[in-house]
Amino acid sequence: MPGPRGAGATARQRTAAQRKSKEDDVPAEEVVVQDSEEQAAEIRELRKRNDAANERAQNGLDIGVIVVLFITGANFLHQLENPSLLSVLSGLQTLLLPLSLTPYYLPLFRPLTESYHTYLAFVHLILFVPAFLQVKSAVPLSELVRWALPELMVGAVEIQRRNERDSEAKLRQLEGLQYDVKGA
Repeated sequence: MPGPRGAGATARQRTAAQRKSKEDDVPAEEVVVQDSEEQAAEIRELRKRNDAANERAQNGLDIGVIVVLFITGANFLHQLENPSLLSVLSGLQTLLLPLSLTPYYLPLFRPLTESYHTYLAFVHLILFVPAFLQVKSAVPLSELVRWALPELMVGAVEIQRRNERDSEAKLRQLEGLQYDVKGA
């Protein structure tokens, strides 16, 4: 005959797994086994949606690059009235900005822009820093933003291109995970 609770044996404690609610006890969703054709069709559909999303993003960024190119070009023409370091920096920004367009538009520079776009973004940052130091106290905030626009646009293009490469790598990895279903 066991003694009172406080005398000797300790009360049994319930574990966290034993305390979980009834809704956690509901069986998990049934796993659907797909054959090779269904897997391939699903991967093709994912790739198709990914390509469409990439194309929309590229078109939007290309429009942004073109708009920033016009703004930067106008600034370059304005800077030519009083030649200085700023006119050189503005000219370099104007010359380098088209390299951020989708490689489809610049087939001659395609290998360069696909492989070295990260460095192009870095060069734009380097061009922005001295321009910022030159104009930070003499001009309104809008002029500083104008000098930053090319760097911001090139940075956005670089982020999109990295996302494209990552999603392509994930799709290739998914293709590698396909399994053959043997008859039951």
